[in-house]
Amino acid sequence: MTISIITTSYNYSKYIRDTIESVLNQTYTDFEYIIFDDGSTDNSLEIIESYAKKDNRIKLYTHPNNENRGLIATNIAAIQKCKENSDFGSGGGYIVFLESDDIITPDYLELKIKAANEFPQAGIIFNDAKLIGDVNSKRACAIQKTLDRKKELINKENVDFYNLYIENLIISFSFVMVKKELLFNIPLDFNIPQCYDWYLWNNILNKNNIVIFIDKPLTNFRIHETSQSCTKVSSSYLLEKLKQDKNEFKSVSQKIYYNIFRIILVNNRMEKLFRPLYKRIKKIFCCKLYNLKNKIIKVIKL
Repeated sequence: MTISIITTSYNYSKYIRDTIESVLNQTYTDFEYIIFDDGSTDNSLEIIESYAKKDNRIKLYTHPNNENRGLIATNIAAIQKCKENSDFGSGGGYIVFLESDDIITPDYLELKIKAANEFPQAGIIFNDAKLIGDVNSKRACAIQKTLDRKKELINKENVDFYNLYIENLIISFSFVMVKKELLFNIPLDFNIPQCYDWYLWNNILNKNNIVIFIDKPLTNFRIHETSQSCTKVSSSYLLEKLKQDKNEFKSVSQKIYYNIFRIILVNNRMEKLFRPLYKRIKKIFCCKLYNLKNKIIKVIKL
């Protein structure tokens, strides 16, 4: 099975060694490792180059003139490199995302490939995580609560598809392995970097609503002062998604719903004052616009 691992790198020289070492320590060894640096100004490139010289599975790329183009442009460029690779870029196989400050356990690939072989109908395979780094910080406590709540939600066999429009069910790239044929055939550009993974999962699950959840902490998710995850910006995410999907709303009723919903989302004071009502309103409008009634995400738990 062809596996491509993608890491986008930017000024994480403090952590990138651990990330690369975790990939090289995998019990499953047949993979390519694409690292795309986004114009780092520390010694990240020097570190990555030293590993690439020793292991030909590691392929280092940069933007022209080592420019900094941002997370989304760099992810798109990395995915494109994966497509171009004659050995690993075919429609078959999977892509693993790994952020440049995180670590995967040695059996990460082995367990996910086993799951993929057992349930080939699934488009996304993701896992539980263990927090490392500043684990006693307020941010770490908030993220752990978020992980626990989302785990409780996905423990159900069927998850209401609407949930995917109001919150990011998989809060980090580093938890996910996805079928290449799905990732290569969805829109990739988006305007909110913090929500980019959320946008990709939404697009993928609209094509294939079957996921596998491996209930083991295969990812060490690092918490530090510059780490990011998207958990509380659903209105911003929905506004941007509505903007991108505007041309898909063709009926008169959809256009009316679109215009009203957009006004509601812009007025975020309503969310603060009437949270339960606001949540219900969002569900109604999402279901009407995206035909989500009775639509589910099928979760296979391992």
